[in-house]
Amino acid sequence: MGTEVAGSNLAAFLEALGPTFVKFGQILSSRPDLLPPAMIHMLSRLQDATHPAAWPSIRSVLEKEIGRPMDHVFAHIVADPVASGSIAQVHRAVLRSGEAVAVKVRRPGVEAVLTADLMLMRGVASVCSRFPGMKLVPLSDLICEFSDNVAQQLDFVLEAENCRTFGRNFSENFYVKVPRLFDEFCSESVLVMEFIDDLVKIDSTELDDAARAVCALISLRAIYSMIFSYGFVHADMHPGNIFFRSGCTCVLLDFGLVARLSDDEIDAFRSFFYAMVTNGGKECAQILQQSAPYHAPWFHYDDFEIRIVDLVDHHFGGEGRDFDVVTFSSSLFRIQRGSGLRGTTRFIMTILSLLVFQGVVKQLWPRIDFQREAINFLDTTPVRFRMPNVEAVPRR
Repeated sequence: MGTEVAGSNLAAFLEALGPTFVKFGQILSSRPDLLPPAMIHMLSRLQDATHPAAWPSIRSVLEKEIGRPMDHVFAHIVADPVASGSIAQVHRAVLRSGEAVAVKVRRPGVEAVLTADLMLMRGVASVCSRFPGMKLVPLSDLICEFSDNVAQQLDFVLEAENCRTFGRNFSENFYVKVPRLFDEFCSESVLVMEFIDDLVKIDSTELDDAARAVCALISLRAIYSMIFSYGFVHADMHPGNIFFRSGCTCVLLDFGLVARLSDDEIDAFRSFFYAMVTNGGKECAQILQQSAPYHAPWFHYDDFEIRIVDLVDHHFGGEGRDFDVVTFSSSLFRIQRGSGLRGTTRFIMTILSLLVFQGVVKQLWPRIDFQREAINFLDTTPVRFRMPNVEAVPRR
């Protein structure tokens, strides 16, 4: 009960402080490696519903950033946004050349608000970090990580480059679609990209069982390619950023938040994942221990190893298609917390990317085999993306 009350009080406090703090609370609610389930549950209730900025202010940003009158660029633009968040909103438009586009505009004045809020957050984190009980909750590191994430999402030049990188990585893959940018209209505050229509949501009834199975395999192979082949991972693969089209094409959107893995980090994660899917619990424990930036004074490796070996054996002794990323990850993070071990941010972020993404894949095809698909990407050489054989996909 104590952690539930603490989580409820923290949620109310963050909500009272404003949108930036609510967003931080949402990030905390996705970190089961740091907080107990009861507190995670209370924080997950936070909502960040933002009203769109007024059209005249958005129009002013567009004209200033593009450097010419609106009617010189757009034949038509819809004032009501198709999407609105705390940092930006998206409007549908048609260029004078006749091409349909999506126009993403940074909200006016958002930089100043976020900068002030982040300064306050750093001050609070500095005070809290002095308490011994906060050692396993790296609040200062989380604030730095959050600041980096916000900076990424504020910088549309960076997001544009991320979009181009994903486009290059999947340029030879007909089954993964990344929207094309119109570079001459893009700036630090505005992104203009092709509008991709006929998008199908993952919960749509338009997809029959065979198509859903193929879409699940395509999208899973796409994220495995990001992690194991490129080390460039879309870190926000929720149902609002991944869609499908006829022919089972997977469409990726919103590239403001990306995880970049070094070659060493790719190798470490590949080794960890290979040990997981081959029931190598001891190897998993060694990798986790060696990569951890913090060990509590009472950390005992032998006990930690026994618990990790039992965890891996329990989850990988049966059918691969029964493997559940959420259950495994939650147990792993609980063992780390209980043993006084704190994992690296990049390592955890990669696992969390898979954790969030599993919800998408499981909605499409609950019986997908995560282990079997992973094995194809755990060799030392990059894997060329393969299209699933529709006839070979088992029905649900």
